[in-house]
Amino acid sequence: MEDVQQVKKWACLFKEDLSSHANPPKGQTRAFSDSDLLVLSYVCAHWEADPELEAIRIGLNRENHHDEKFVEQLYMHTPVLQEPPDELDETWRHGILLNGGGVNEYLELARNYRQSAESLLDSALRNGEPRDWGHPVLFAYRHALELYLKIIGEIEEDTHSLKRCVHLVEKCHGKKIGSPVKEWILELGKIDPSGTHFATPMTKLER
Repeated sequence: MEDVQQVKKWACLFKEDLSSHANPPKGQTRAFSDSDLLVLSYVCAHWEADPELEAIRIGLNRENHHDEKFVEQLYMHTPVLQEPPDELDETWRHGILLNGGGVNEYLELARNYRQSAESLLDSALRNGEPRDWGHPVLFAYRHALELYLKIIGEIEEDTHSLKRCVHLVEKCHGKKIGSPVKEWILELGKIDPSGTHFATPMTKLER
């Protein structure tokens, strides 16, 4: 209870640096945004038995509460999935914004899977651990391939089968995918027909 009263005191003392929800009208629930929590973290870090309020306000005016240590502290104690902050703009660098979209977004996602696979593979080879990183690398490459096929074939069908995707691409464009590319895709499709194979450990029989 003492901690609650302390936060209320800080919210009152540093009202000008906080959102209106931090000091709502009587009867309404107090709520703190991410920016508010950064302010309160900074205040807490500089609070003493006889605090220098003016010094703290100067630090807030200089936006010292946006230092990396306060940002890390904030996001270490927040949910992995959450609504984006109200003040979100192009300078925001503390998370990933997930939203739906059309072809361009699918293409970007396919490229991201491919880039992730290449980065993982590069790290694995540099660390001499390609075997240990095999599943994540193949998982990313496999999903990049699936997305590329769905974009090329304008596929809206809910399928993760590479064999089915190949068929639909050929049907869409009225011609066959050339060799040996088609054979490579179909072989990977046999190994992982549902898109989940590389997400779990292989059984002894599969090895």
